[in-house]
Amino acid sequence: MVKQFISEIIPDSAASNAGIKPGEYVLSINDEPLLDIIDYQYFSSLEKLIIKTEDANGRIRNHFIRKQSWENIGIIFRDDLLGHVMNCANNCIFCFISQMPPNMRETLYVKDDDWRMSLIMGNYITMTNLSDREFDRIIRRRVSPLYISVHTTDPSIRSEMLRNKSASNIMMRLQKLYDNQISFHCQIVLCPGWNDGEVLKKTIRELYSFQPYARSVAIVPVGLTRYRDNLPVLKPVNASIASSVIDFAEEFGEKAFRESGTHFVFASDEMYMLASRELPEYSYYEDFPQIENGVGLCAKLFDEYAYAKELYHCTMPPGRKVTIATGTSAAGFLVDMIDDESVQVIPIKNAFFGESITVAGLVTGADLINQLSGSDLGSVLLLPCSMLREGNDVFLDDILFSSVEKELGIETKAVQIDGIELYKAIYGIEEEFDDEE
Repeated sequence: MVKQFISEIIPDSAASNAGIKPGEYVLSINDEPLLDIIDYQYFSSLEKLIIKTEDANGRIRNHFIRKQSWENIGIIFRDDLLGHVMNCANNCIFCFISQMPPNMRETLYVKDDDWRMSLIMGNYITMTNLSDREFDRIIRRRVSPLYISVHTTDPSIRSEMLRNKSASNIMMRLQKLYDNQISFHCQIVLCPGWNDGEVLKKTIRELYSFQPYARSVAIVPVGLTRYRDNLPVLKPVNASIASSVIDFAEEFGEKAFRESGTHFVFASDEMYMLASRELPEYSYYEDFPQIENGVGLCAKLFDEYAYAKELYHCTMPPGRKVTIATGTSAAGFLVDMIDDESVQVIPIKNAFFGESITVAGLVTGADLINQLSGSDLGSVLLLPCSMLREGNDVFLDDILFSSVEKELGIETKAVQIDGIELYKAIYGIEEEFDDEE
């Protein structure tokens, strides 16, 4: 039996008024076990509850609760109600984690594929590790939206790409989500020779058939590091392939927009940069459903930066010179956007993972030090915060942010991926900006 220990009860909450106490265990809610945070969120949305608890003496009680659907039950548990993260059951031919160098911190080798994190954090999942029973729980709990790594709807190709026979049931799973009105966003990691060309076109058409519950599709190029020993040989996405993908995505998107009011399929910013193609405007990306996939990030940054220019009308203070270090793919875009002779943008080649890796988020501290040492960096060095581990001041290679600053001998700042914040950092504007003023 699953028991969830109660560490605290929020005063004047539904649980408090029902007499539930800290130190008790929740045995069930509405005669169902409380398995995890998803169950608790689901039950919190209900207006009528029967919560069964057990105290330290083994006494079992039923607590009847009536509340508003928006009202929290008011129970705080000792654990986070996540338990063990569901691990990936695949061995994908393009898996980035399989291409990591040895002897890095353990967390960089964790392959999670947890549908609960898909709902809570927008992580992409393949659904290959879900039993029918667990998949049915997704339906019962009305989990929406999910973020699904589809890659291809062709069952045999998907099984080969994920190297998992269970991957072949993707269309049946998506159909069930559609039938039960569960919304989902899709991702396609494009691997030339595998899921491009006619395979890609068929995949997009089949995903579009699940509209409106299939909300969007992002097409991103496969990332290939120099650590691919004993892995399948894959071709990188070149300019010609990227351009053909963009042509198809834009043509299909215009047709979809006329039919359903959404472009539905979006090529990533990196795809446009590989093809040396002009990026779409801000409005093209609608509500930016795939921005975490690098889709529309540049358009959003450009729009925010233009807004900041109109708001502040800054000129560079005398003697101030700014350097921005970024990945090679975004460097040209930043140069055109900023257009200020006092700002130099330096593209950092990725020696750590291999030069085919061009995004800023995978630039390491060692590459920054090695490539910037001895350069005239001016007054301040700006780095995108995506280079750092979230919530920490450490790069992927475990070099500290403070160590990079010390080695380079220049004031260094990590800047949010936000055009207004970038503008303020460039021109030394310190005050906080409230866009409601």
